[in-house]
Amino acid sequence: LDAGMATLFAEECEEAIRAVPGVGEVTVELGARTRGVKSGGGEEGQDLLPGLVLTSVVIDLERIGDFVKNIGELVTFIPGRLEFRDYEHRYMSVVERTCEMFTRTRKAFEDRDPEAARDHVEFYSGISHDADGLLKAIMETGSPDDTIERRILGLVMLLRYLKRIAAHLKNICTAISNPFPRIGFRPQERRANDA
Repeated sequence: LDAGMATLFAEECEEAIRAVPGVGEVTVELGARTRGVKSGGGEEGQDLLPGLVLTSVVIDLERIGDFVKNIGELVTFIPGRLEFRDYEHRYMSVVERTCEMFTRTRKAFEDRDPEAARDHVEFYSGISHDADGLLKAIMETGSPDDTIERRILGLVMLLRYLKRIAAHLKNICTAISNPFPRIGFRPQERRANDA
């Protein structure tokens, strides 16, 4: 990865998307959101909902921008090209799928396609799983006393940034596929009598 590639990635990232809260927080956050929407005026806050959804999307876009900026800064701090040797293929797979998620998310958002958005939430799961697997492989390599090489430190930071970007893209997808109180959460399975 060099400055030119980081710039191209930043350009791809500028248009697109927050972390899944811990399991213990989920019920409390969902309840607070539901109460807030229902007390928001109008018929159960209906006038308020589109603005709240848009605000959520904008916040995710701002956070994506922050992570893209972090990637750009990191690359400028490291002279020359970062080479990840044995990890290069797996790292590039995470990069490519994160870029693909931008395209998918944008299309689902423009088309207002909740089914596609649900699929993209699952697509995010693969990115997250692979990024975590690569991080685990890196951390299990060597002994606890090893000094971390610059390239490995860069790789770890880039993987975390990419995973966070993908998580915010996932949140944008949930703004399309979920009711407001469930933005940022996995879509609920449809029950037979809901279809």
